[in-house]
Amino acid sequence: MSDSLRNNSQKTATPPGISPNPDAEAEAQGAGGDDSGAPQYYVNFSPELTEIITETKYLEQLGFMVPELARNVALQEEKFSRYVDGLKRMLARYYDALALLNAAEMQLLDDHIKDLQRVLRAGYKRLNWNSLGIPDFIGRWSHAI
Repeated sequence: MSDSLRNNSQKTATPPGISPNPDAEAEAQGAGGDDSGAPQYYVNFSPELTEIITETKYLEQLGFMVPELARNVALQEEKFSRYVDGLKRMLARYYDALALLNAAEMQLLDDHIKDLQRVLRAGYKRLNWNSLGIPDFIGRWSHAI
């Protein structure tokens, strides 16, 4: 999440977390959104990490030695799964709420939407997948919606 919530104008590589929508990635993950020019976000959890977790578990079951880093990632599978699910639900609620608004309501609620984006910014500026504050961030963001 650290530097992972980026707006579309920034095309730099980002670590895991919530990231800007590079091209159509958010639509591929069901993030939705609108054409208002607001940043589009998606959960940036690499499929390669899921593959590493799966392969590590199978290799260990077969008795092979696996690198310590891969083992540590595999041991955190449940935690990562909870974080990814929570972040996806959070973003889905955000985009669902925005989708309900017409242009006049968007303009009327512009300050509130900007406040929501400031709360979201805290997640991509300070948090990463190993941060202890991810559940609190998800709760604050969900409450703000």
